[in-house]
Amino acid sequence: MDEKPKRLYGLDFIRAVCSLGMVLYHFSAASACPLKILFGNANGNWGEAFVALFFAVSGFSMLYNHYEVNDPAEFYLRRIKSIFPSFWLGYIIIYFIRVIKNVRFFFLDDIASRWSLLLSIPGMDGYFLYKAPNYYLIGEWFLGAIILLYLLYPIILKVFKKAAGLTVTVLSVAFAAIVYNNPFEIVPFRNLLTCILLFMLGMLLCKYKDRLFGSKTALTVSVIMAAVLAFIRLPVNEDICKVLLGICLFLPLNAAGEAICNKSVLKKIVREGSSVSYEVFLLHHAILYKVLEYVNPVSKKKMLVVLFGTLLLIYLSAGFLKVLKNQLTVFRFEKFSDSVSRISELDITKGLGIIAVMLVHLPGDFRLIQDGLTFHLAVFFAVSGITSEKKKYDIRKDAIRILVPYFILSLLFIIYTSVKYYCSGHPEMIAGDASVYLFYTFSFIGCGTLWFLPTLFFSRVINAFTGRLSAKIAASVRIGLLAVGSLLGWILAEHGISGYPQALSVSAFFHNILLVFVQSVIAAGISGLGIIIRDLINKKDSAVRVAGITIAAFIVNFACYPLYDGNNLNCAYIIKPAGFIIGITFGTAAIFGLSKIIKKIPYISSILIYFGINSLIIMTTHLEYGFLNNTVLFTQIVTGNPILQRILPILILCVIEWMICLIVNATPLIKIFRPDTKLEFLKQKR
Repeated sequence: MDEKPKRLYGLDFIRAVCSLGMVLYHFSAASACPLKILFGNANGNWGEAFVALFFAVSGFSMLYNHYEVNDPAEFYLRRIKSIFPSFWLGYIIIYFIRVIKNVRFFFLDDIASRWSLLLSIPGMDGYFLYKAPNYYLIGEWFLGAIILLYLLYPIILKVFKKAAGLTVTVLSVAFAAIVYNNPFEIVPFRNLLTCILLFMLGMLLCKYKDRLFGSKTALTVSVIMAAVLAFIRLPVNEDICKVLLGICLFLPLNAAGEAICNKSVLKKIVREGSSVSYEVFLLHHAILYKVLEYVNPVSKKKMLVVLFGTLLLIYLSAGFLKVLKNQLTVFRFEKFSDSVSRISELDITKGLGIIAVMLVHLPGDFRLIQDGLTFHLAVFFAVSGITSEKKKYDIRKDAIRILVPYFILSLLFIIYTSVKYYCSGHPEMIAGDASVYLFYTFSFIGCGTLWFLPTLFFSRVINAFTGRLSAKIAASVRIGLLAVGSLLGWILAEHGISGYPQALSVSAFFHNILLVFVQSVIAAGISGLGIIIRDLINKKDSAVRVAGITIAAFIVNFACYPLYDGNNLNCAYIIKPAGFIIGITFGTAAIFGLSKIIKKIPYISSILIYFGINSLIIMTTHLEYGFLNNTVLFTQIVTGNPILQRILPILILCVIEWMICLIVNATPLIKIFRPDTKLEFLKQKR
């Protein structure tokens, strides 16, 4: 067919209903609550009725969109792209989680052969699970069946065109025969012959759609038959009833979908539900079983709450998986070097800085670089000073850009922590920890890495006062602020006034405010230092000169590490003020110089630019939600090699954070991190 077929919204509705029905069926099957939603009907269960309907709608869609297969290679390539990227991504993520949970890479060694893992590559693990245990983790048995049907479609299409009625009749007789006397090991409903029958019934519906879709008689008969099959026990085999019920649901649901989609808002909801139906099929088992493993109430009210939360989690996860798959298929790092609205070496500096932050947070035995990373926080404040130079300061805009994400992310962190405690069986810890985290949030010392945002904001406020002075005087004042802040930090550390207070009190509140003030003064000083270092490196801009400054700065930074070991800007642990300033100065100079050198290396510079642009996302996700710890655990499990244990964690963590950034930038989540800006070039559109 030359023209693209008209979109049928009824099919979208059927897919959405099938995916939701399957989730409700499997949730009810695993739930301890006596209330079972869409679980059993008078002649079987709803789950396999929806599977039958799913096969039919697949056959309908295939014939509707591919009445001719002129180029088999292109046809199969499109099928591969539609099935496997989401499957492989979802499988890798779940496998990663299972390896960590079981503390073994081949975690089914005791019940399944390692070679059976190969079945998961083509998505056939679920379909062949009846033969022997294997590494089936996501999807359903019918994923394998659909793959086989797509593989056979050119043959099925030829047979259908030549003798549709005869073929369906023969398949129906064969289905009835194996239902009553099954010679196969696989159950009749999952037999490939049954799947082909359901698929071709959908093709028949497509062939006669013009007659059936407008026929009130056909619709009425379908509704009556579906009602009888669902509510009246018949003296017929359950498998036959499931097939009939699934097919009878097609016309009523299609009609309902077309009627519902006349409303623009409902049309969007249906389309969104349909668009993630495949990903819901893939993920729903793994997610709902994990939720019910932690929370499986008997009470109907509590069960409904858990069900709602589970549905939300499944559909969000499915949406994120689809977004990630779409983004990965079109993503190119090189495009981020082409933005004319940004200073590339500053983004590279932040990219290097955020990788250094992740390195520092890794446990000592897993760090690629053990010592000398004093620049990992300083570079962000240095870049802040440079980007705000000679700009009229707008405190309202800065508050929206920095403090709004701070409070939203803090709230999300508190919710995440509370849910984690509840699911792990420690609800008594929620109130205490939530109050502590709220206290930290409103006293601006922050939860975990979120301390960075208030410090950045208040340092920019301090800089606003010095920005009115001449360049030389402003630079001198800011350097003075660095010295004063370092001295204050040392005094606080010497008197034990540092770190996070345990008690919630007025004195603890002012303790936190004092620490934030000291951190902000130091950060303001570093921003001035960044301007001076930038000007020093940019002077003449000779490649040899920049390389010399960079190498010298790194040498001094590492050589003097014993002078500032233990310094931590975060909690004002300034043990030796002079050593702290030396480390900040030479470490920042080294990274600024290195960024100018890396700028000339195309692909590496593009990667670091992307990481720099998204440094806030990485800063606030790599440590707080277990990604870093789980990466270390995974590395421990899969390798005992000490070299790989230093290289793999940071590489895996960078890949994880890259994928998180892809999801955030392509969804409304980006508004959390950039509430006042639109960086359209970050979006990867198909």
